[in-house]
Amino acid sequence: MPYESKPLKTWKMAKDLIDRHFQEIKNAKARGKILVGSAGVLPAEILSGMDVEWIFGEVYAAVNAFNWKDSPELHEACEKRGYDRNLCHYMKCYLSSLFLDKGFMGTYPKTPDFCISEGECTTHGKWMEIVSKHLNVPFFDLDHPYDIVDEAPRGEHFVDYYVSQFYEFIEWMQKVTGIKWEEEKFFEGYRNTFEVKRLWSDITNLNKAIPAPLDLKSMATLMVPAIHIYLKKEAVEFYKLLLEEVQERVEKKIAANPLEDLRFAFCSMPPWHALPDLRRMDNYGATFVAASYNFHWGTDWWEAADGTIGRPDWVGKEPRDLDEALRHVAERMLGHPLRIEAQIKTHTKIVKEYQIGALVYHGCRGCEGFLRGHDWLLKPMKELGVRCMAFEGSQADPRDYTVAQVHDRMDVFLESLGLKDHGKKEEKIKA
Repeated sequence: MPYESKPLKTWKMAKDLIDRHFQEIKNAKARGKILVGSAGVLPAEILSGMDVEWIFGEVYAAVNAFNWKDSPELHEACEKRGYDRNLCHYMKCYLSSLFLDKGFMGTYPKTPDFCISEGECTTHGKWMEIVSKHLNVPFFDLDHPYDIVDEAPRGEHFVDYYVSQFYEFIEWMQKVTGIKWEEEKFFEGYRNTFEVKRLWSDITNLNKAIPAPLDLKSMATLMVPAIHIYLKKEAVEFYKLLLEEVQERVEKKIAANPLEDLRFAFCSMPPWHALPDLRRMDNYGATFVAASYNFHWGTDWWEAADGTIGRPDWVGKEPRDLDEALRHVAERMLGHPLRIEAQIKTHTKIVKEYQIGALVYHGCRGCEGFLRGHDWLLKPMKELGVRCMAFEGSQADPRDYTVAQVHDRMDVFLESLGLKDHGKKEEKIKA
């Protein structure tokens, strides 16, 4: 007997919040705001000390990929200028928009007042350096300290070094803009940030329920405020309402997929140009209920200094002073579970807590960081009894995603699990 299923009541609110946010970016200069260009997972809480809007490079690229999925110029404009096809596909998608002055908002957003990068990924620094040179604006590059000794706890000197750069960046911002950085505004953005990320984890934790109230395709949109809008109070208010609705869905057993039978986890970035494929398996009773990429924007998936994965005990507590608050920002940034050992711990936690029976790995050619070490990751998953499937593709470049091949692999994998297609999706499942 299928579960009850119905659309989210807060879905339109989510779309409106995201659309409004991009309009605020587009009109930032007209509203007297400072506009900042950035790449990567940025310690954006620091920006909140001024009246800013910021363009998150990966989010901007992902929305372009979704809207430009039938336009090869999305990447070719960048490649024609000499950038290799194998570079970060987010970066190429973003730079093509810049060079063509074309994007999902019509044109590239107005020239930012400055650009900043954070070197968690090898391309981030050069990415915004290219943008700053093309637009002739100032550029600041934060150096992300990596702990490559996997057996040892992360030392406090990593946090010390990172925080020292935060102070340098604050001074630099004031110098290039001529505007005073205000501690009170920073703390408002700081509180919003950690509340948004706590709420997002509380929401995704509810997907441990059977049936799952959310699926991967819906979470791909619902996670955007936790990535790009977390400085704003309206993101906090939206997630509070979403949390209430998802709790109600759990209590009433309202499912994202009414045919849920086998619970799947998705590993790596979604293919933004092919999001409908994330629901291709629904009619087989297979439902993506968990995804490390979607989850780690919340508080419960950060790697602590001792290597454990979980919510820090200081989340939700008021910091004593500015220095402690900045240290928390540094710990958030350093806690992204990108080391292969951390990814194994993260996926082991997902498999056990979300009752995962199968895992689909996206071998994402457009991101070397997520592509590396997948054999090391899949082996321990198989040892846990989880069936695994891998396919090659890209988070942003449809030229590296062969639709027929991906569909065939999915169908064969599902049939090997003993699952059967229950009919056409449009006849059985609500969009």
